[in-house]
Amino acid sequence: MALEWVDVADSAVKIGLGALITIVGGWITLKLTHRHEIRKEAVAQRLRDIDKKTDRYIDFLSSSQTLMQKYLYESCDPSGEDYTDYMRLHNIVSLTSSPELRVYAFDTQAKVSQFILLRKPSDLIDSCRNAARDSVSVLQGVVSAELLQDKAALQGKQHAWWVFWRR
Repeated sequence: MALEWVDVADSAVKIGLGALITIVGGWITLKLTHRHEIRKEAVAQRLRDIDKKTDRYIDFLSSSQTLMQKYLYESCDPSGEDYTDYMRLHNIVSLTSSPELRVYAFDTQAKVSQFILLRKPSDLIDSCRNAARDSVSVLQGVVSAELLQDKAALQGKQHAWWVFWRR
């Protein structure tokens, strides 16, 4: 009879420990999987944000270059639809950019506006056009550097598997 009780207790302990190990293992796996999914979604959202930011910059830079080409030999009407659309793009870029990029965006907008609103012909056309082109070029470089930096930040350091309890 004593032997049966020991066998029952032994089986109960083995089953209990097995269940405890299963519960702890399941909890750890669930926690790690959940954290991985959260990180994966955060990275996907950040990539969508970078793509949206890239599209804004491309639209602003393309519009700058298009307006400079369109109004190469004539003056732009500041109340015209293309100029108001350009100013709207400029405001979107300015409001959603870093302070450093905002300065370059304002400089680009000012020089492009100065060139396209200039009464033509004039001896200032070449210098204004060159200043606007240079400003667009500088903005392209700064935007490219910022976007590369944003994408590099997404590839940050990996966490070790054993730090699951930190969060």
